Amino acid sequence: MKKMNKNKWNKYGTPALTSNWKDKMILKSKRSQEEMVGFALIVGIVAVVILVFLSFSLRAPEQEQVGSDELNNFISAVLHYNVDYENEIGDLIKDCTNYNENCDVLKTELSQILEKSWKVEAGSMIKGYNLNITSKDREVLVLDKGETTKNNKITTQTYSDSEITFMVYY
Repeated sequence: MKKMNKNKWNKYGTPALTSNWKDKMILKSKRSQEEMVGFALIVGIVAVVILVFLSFSLRAPEQEQVGSDELNNFISAVLHYNVDYENEIGDLIKDCTNYNENCDVLKTELSQILEKSWKVEAGSMIKGYNLNITSKDREVLVLDKGETTKNNKITTQTYSDSEITFMVYY
């Protein structure tokens, strides 16, 4: 074996015995092995950091949810909405429930109010809604639009002899 200068080994790292394909023992530096392990550790840490950032970025952003108080206020306001100078929506609900009169006017007016108030479109927070007016086990009017989801808010109000249930899906 050839004697090596100690200063030369300090430059390259600690010597180790390895064999080549001819089964001859040669001196080789451990420094490259240490660098490979360090590189593998850095790659592993970077991969974990990237996975953490991806998990946060792929989560859907929190959207403001509609509160039940907002739904209660909406129904209260709709009941007192003037259709013409004589009738409010509440009056039309009474007529439709008790006498089967003005049901078409009620449906048209409520559809327009819901379309303007609860925008159901692509990218919107509101995915759909359902308005159901019942009276004594009889459905008076059902208006719905959009898709139903598991995330929803619901309110139920009694008006005259009718029960008004309004559900918003988001």
